[in-house]
Amino acid sequence: MAVSYQRKEAMYRAYMEFFELAEKKRRWNIWDDIPWDDLDPRLNNEGDAMRLETYCGVELYLPDYIAEGVNISREIFGQAWFAANWAYEESKHALVFREYLVRSGLRTTEEYMKFEESVLEQRWQSRTITLRQTTIYGAFQELLTYHIYRKQYDRAKLAENTVLMRVMELIARDEAAHCGFYRKIVQYELDDDRDGATEDIVSVLGSFSMPGSDIMPNYQDRLATPDAGLTREQFMRHIIFPTLKTFGVTRGDIARIQSAKAERA
Repeated sequence: MAVSYQRKEAMYRAYMEFFELAEKKRRWNIWDDIPWDDLDPRLNNEGDAMRLETYCGVELYLPDYIAEGVNISREIFGQAWFAANWAYEESKHALVFREYLVRSGLRTTEEYMKFEESVLEQRWQSRTITLRQTTIYGAFQELLTYHIYRKQYDRAKLAENTVLMRVMELIARDEAAHCGFYRKIVQYELDDDRDGATEDIVSVLGSFSMPGSDIMPNYQDRLATPDAGLTREQFMRHIIFPTLKTFGVTRGDIARIQSAKAERA
């Protein structure tokens, strides 16, 4: 379906607002904004290593994410340029995780390289089909990632690990901003085609999983590491319900869509 000039302009303005805030208030770099001199290896353990390695592994599929994200949005400037900026910010997340793992002594360079090779043996493929579904997925996934990193921030704070606190603070801030952009675009979709967008929300949630969960080596075992992710109850309470409320989508709407889908089957 062709996208109207009005929609393209709205998405351009949404991206410009996002980009302005990123450039003026949210930019950070690995060298100057992380207090590496304060790094104390005694504050880390193997649980920290497993969590950080897992998060880094998810980021290593970035080339696959970029290929799908840019191609599917290339005709809409605002979303295509957001995908490019998103990739830049996520690339920093992978870099800082890698640097922390090696600088802290949690992993040697050789151990990290072997892990990287094992991750990249398979390619990631999106479960979503359309740009709208991809955007909806992003709204939920980025919020989930934000909460995971905030949990890691809280853990680091309890351990008085100021370096890891700063890492998680900066990354979580990026994830929150990404979520905000996706939410705004999903709202445009709901305004234009509420039934179609709601049906896509139901479809995305029905097959939702984190990137890399199906292909990263030992992913489920890694999730068993304490506090690596969210429990199902936390996922529903902090991710699903708040996001649906933001979109104005009720359980009744979801039930109606599911019933109509069952009748068509």
